[in-house]
Amino acid sequence: MKTRLVQFLFAFVGCMSASPPAEANGYFPQGECGIAVAARQSLAEAREWIAENRWVEAPRVFLSSNGWYAITIGSVGTADAESALRGFKAADAIPQDAYCTSGSAFIKEVSWRDKMTTGEPDGTLWSEFDARLLSNNDKAFLQASLALQGDYHGLLDGAWGRRSQSALERFTRREFAREPLNVDGAYLSMLMFSAIGEEGWRREPLEGLAMSLVLPMDNLLIERTDGRRKDWRHTTKNISILTDDFSGKNMVTLHSNLTEDLKLIGAPYTVRKENRWITSGRNTHTNFYVRSDLILGTWSTVSVISGIEHPGEFALMTGSISLGNESLFLPESRGQLISQTEELKVFLENVDDGGPGAEIANNQTSRSPPVTDSEKTGDSSGTGFFVNDDGVLITNSHVVKDCDEVRVDGKAAKILSVSTTFDLAAVRASSGFRGRPLSFASEEPGLNADITIAGYPLHGLLGGLNVSRGSISSLKGLRGDEINLQISAPVQPGNSGGPMVDQYGNVVGVVVSKLDAVEVANITGDIAQNVNFAIRGPIAMIFLQTNGIAFKSDSNQEPLAPEAIAQELSAATRLIECRVE
Repeated sequence: MKTRLVQFLFAFVGCMSASPPAEANGYFPQGECGIAVAARQSLAEAREWIAENRWVEAPRVFLSSNGWYAITIGSVGTADAESALRGFKAADAIPQDAYCTSGSAFIKEVSWRDKMTTGEPDGTLWSEFDARLLSNNDKAFLQASLALQGDYHGLLDGAWGRRSQSALERFTRREFAREPLNVDGAYLSMLMFSAIGEEGWRREPLEGLAMSLVLPMDNLLIERTDGRRKDWRHTTKNISILTDDFSGKNMVTLHSNLTEDLKLIGAPYTVRKENRWITSGRNTHTNFYVRSDLILGTWSTVSVISGIEHPGEFALMTGSISLGNESLFLPESRGQLISQTEELKVFLENVDDGGPGAEIANNQTSRSPPVTDSEKTGDSSGTGFFVNDDGVLITNSHVVKDCDEVRVDGKAAKILSVSTTFDLAAVRASSGFRGRPLSFASEEPGLNADITIAGYPLHGLLGGLNVSRGSISSLKGLRGDEINLQISAPVQPGNSGGPMVDQYGNVVGVVVSKLDAVEVANITGDIAQNVNFAIRGPIAMIFLQTNGIAFKSDSNQEPLAPEAIAQELSAATRLIECRVE
């Protein structure tokens, strides 16, 4: 009954708001406000709320300026909003705390429908992150890595819920300005393995205490050991770990002194149960966490003290404290996470020709579409665009990798990094030569989304920058290749390495090739028309990130007129020339 009432009410609201012209922000019709029914800290939580309330058709989701995701259901006239909402609430059609919003605090609308986690999980590397294929060990390892990055604050228990997903979304928004993909889990796995190699992070059993925690054992010194008491100190960081066994009276005294003697910032976090006490807090210089568990009549106690400059290490150590010695930390040796990590490792190993995994890289190349390529031999040209204020441009590796000299708009440039696997390269323009960098989009474009490309096709024949418009024809490249997108915008020799932007002027790809119509005709007997490709934006961001190259990700939020997009592209896009001696 309630579902039918809700559908009727919002169908009625939709009819009321269908005809008036839109406001300047484009979110709600003129003279109306949106009915905000919920707000969640992450997109995953917003989707979950929508699914739980069975409002799959009507809701809209907006990213707000405070970082939360607002969920709205239809709109009503501003003048009548109070009485309309009162009626909806009385009919139990909307939550009692729903309100009407003008949308002034909204940054952008989020396309949540395309990313609902339904059906069979997709484990491919460049698909949306899906934890369902991961074991508890895999998920606990990701929690550990997210904790070390400063994004996760909780137990390393392998339970992938709202807290874990929100931590992953914070990480990918900060690092790549987009929603999580499976490749991000693999990347976090690589970061954690790197930290293990550098500091020897491992689960350490506490002798005589029946507890364990994850510690950077290669960089810890034992300062004191006396019976069950053991004090560790980090050799280079302001980190100490103390473990001991207490009587009930001494345990209470310890926890009480912490809250009374230390000059804390705010109230401490405390747990007081029959078999567990926890006291945690911070002052101006230090974070501390003390946990005591009642085991066989005495209180096994772990204390972690860390300088506030080491929040990641603190979160990892405190979140890993558990009873027994067999708790989660390392991933499954033959599990999904290791498989995805190895797959990403293969991609990243193929940065240099002839390097590790070059044979795999060549096999990957052989699966690419036959392309027209004016950059194969001799002097040639392509396109690049600025990604930061330090004069760094991104382009295709096939534009610059065999060059004896590279020039940007006629001035000498230096090759910084090359990836033949991704067909991407970064070059730095000469000192003092700069352009206006483009920002990368926080979300990938959908099928049939409008895009604009820019470049210098057929340099020497055509004059100046060429700007063309088109759409996303397919979300994958030839034979299901997940690195590329297929686009309808016309591509010619010389376009390689140029930017592909969305309606907001944000980068969603790097132009890479066009299908060679003559070669395809020889193979298939038919002429392929207007089949072109661009490297996906997230791939370009991963390339820049792994090579330590800064890029802009503070995406524009307002749609731009085609002329304005052309101006942005003109300020950022440059001719790249390759000289071969």
